[in-house]
Amino acid sequence: MDGIKAEKIYKSYGEKEVLSGISFFIPYGSRTRICGASGAGKTTLLRIVCGLERPDSGTLSGVKREEISCLFQEDRLFPWLSAYENVRTVIKEKSRQSMAAEILAELGLGEKSDMSSLPSELSGGMRRRVAIARALVYDAPVLLLDEALRGLDEANMERTASVIERYSKGRTVIFVTHGEPFISGEYSEINVP
Repeated sequence: MDGIKAEKIYKSYGEKEVLSGISFFIPYGSRTRICGASGAGKTTLLRIVCGLERPDSGTLSGVKREEISCLFQEDRLFPWLSAYENVRTVIKEKSRQSMAAEILAELGLGEKSDMSSLPSELSGGMRRRVAIARALVYDAPVLLLDEALRGLDEANMERTASVIERYSKGRTVIFVTHGEPFISGEYSEINVP
C-alpha cells in the first residue's frame, strides 16, 4: 500500500452520528486538508487516524500509531517541564537534541527565559508554538495538525506557517483549518459533511 486508506468509516456518540461512511486514500508524502463545518467530525476523524479512537465500523489501514506526530486543538504540554524540555522529550537521538532550541528560536521563543519557562508561565500563543515545535521535531512520517495556528496573532501566524512548511517537507500531512489553508502548494481535500 502506498498510502493511508479509509473505507466507510462510521462513528457516533450515543444518538449523534459524527462520521457517516467516510472513505479516502491519502498517498504517502502528500498533503490533505480536512474540511467541514464546526462539529462535523474533523477532529474525530484525526483521532481515528492516529488510533486514539476506533470507528464504530469501517477500516483504516496504511499507518501505525508510532508513525504519527499529532498536534490537536489542546496544546497538551507537560506542566512540570520547561518549554525546551517539552520539545526535547520527543527527540530520541542525542545528535538531534539541538533541534529543540533551534525550532523554538525559529518560532520566536529563542530567549533563555522563554525556553526555561513552564507552560503556566507562557501566554496561550507561546504554549501553542511550543506544542507545534514538539509535533514538528518528532521524527514521524505522518503529521496531523488540528487548527495549528489557532490563537496566534498575525505576525506569529506567518512565521509559524513558514516553520511548519519547512519541517513538514517530505511527510504525509493531514490538517484541519477553518480559514485559508496555511500549507502552500498542492493539497487534496476530504470533506466531512
